[in-house]
Amino acid sequence: MQLWFVDDARQQTPTRQGMGPLRAAGAICVSEANLKSFEDALDALCRTVGFPDRQEFKWSPGRELWMRDHLTGQARTEFFLTAVTIARDHDICGALAVVDTDHTVIAGAGNHETSVVRLLLERIQNATSMEEYALFIADTPSGGSRQNSDAFISDCPETMCTGTNALSPLNRIAMVLTCSSHLNRCLQFADLFTSCLTAFVSGENRWSPSVARELRGLLRAELGRVGGCGVKIHPDYVYANLYHWLFGDDTFVRSYCAHPMPILTRSYKTSVEAYCSAPAPRKKGS
Repeated sequence: MQLWFVDDARQQTPTRQGMGPLRAAGAICVSEANLKSFEDALDALCRTVGFPDRQEFKWSPGRELWMRDHLTGQARTEFFLTAVTIARDHDICGALAVVDTDHTVIAGAGNHETSVVRLLLERIQNATSMEEYALFIADTPSGGSRQNSDAFISDCPETMCTGTNALSPLNRIAMVLTCSSHLNRCLQFADLFTSCLTAFVSGENRWSPSVARELRGLLRAELGRVGGCGVKIHPDYVYANLYHWLFGDDTFVRSYCAHPMPILTRSYKTSVEAYCSAPAPRKKGS
């Protein structure tokens, strides 16, 4: 059984030129054999830097969390980098789906939230071998309300049975569960993974790049590329070149054809265009 810990993220005002508000969902895969050791190692890291008992870590902690005021600046970055190293040592891999809400939803989805969940489920299905099943464990989405939580996962059972426009059915995903992130270090790392990479995609270039560069090593890859496998940015007819500039891909694969990157007929064809965003200011204490 593969255990996929899932979280969502939003970027309402991306600083990357031409990019609209983003919805994202990301997941990290933890094997049964490594689950306890990974949780224990993350817990030990939190104790080492002074977290109170049962306090969670997050990429952007709220005012109620200890780390907002007591783990800041470079010390917070070092904490995140150490957590990524722990994940690498435990063979963690991950996938991220991002949707620009200024564009149309994917085929068969009624809204952007459903689009991003379906795109992530496709990646989990493809990452699960024929001999295994995947268990999907979701955190309460941003906003924390019961309504948001239900909306985030309500489409999953139907999608698992009927499939998506790209895959039918999603028969390797066995079950969808929810759990509060403050009870689970794996879900907390899923927040770090999802929120940092979403910020990186959105153009935030002050805090996310150094951590995102390390998280790239956890992204699922096929034939040396993460675009479409470990990361899906919809619509990729607009954003395909970001797979090259942000994640190091040399080719873009579509309909069994490989296209050298950057693709000169698409947006962000030069590094200047891809990295032209201004840094987003971070609120005091965040």
